[in-house]
Amino acid sequence: MFEAIVENGEQNSKTHKLIFDLRGEGALPTLKIEKPKEWFDERTLVLKFPKTRVDKSLIMPILLKNDGMVPATCRFDLTPNENFRFLKESSYTLPPKTYHSFDIEFNPKTPGPKQWNLGV
Repeated sequence: MFEAIVENGEQNSKTHKLIFDLRGEGALPTLKIEKPKEWFDERTLVLKFPKTRVDKSLIMPILLKNDGMVPATCRFDLTPNENFRFLKESSYTLPPKTYHSFDIEFNPKTPGPKQWNLGV
């Protein structure tokens, strides 16, 4: 609620104050993960690469959709990893009602399970 006293106004208690509510509506950015669909827990998405030979590569996408009415930016916080990399950008602004794919390349340097944790 906004309240102001009107200078040099009538000293009537009902008319010497300006009082009103200020309200509004807005839209927030909305991003939805379309692929992959598997989750480790409620906060951790899993992108499972199949077995891949050492020094061979495989590419899988992370597909995002902007369901909202305003542009939305997604930025991945990356830690260096010799076995994984983004093929293009790791940040992108999606216009409303559009999709964008972030392609991840897996190229193992040694045998065994590999993991890369990304922050969004």
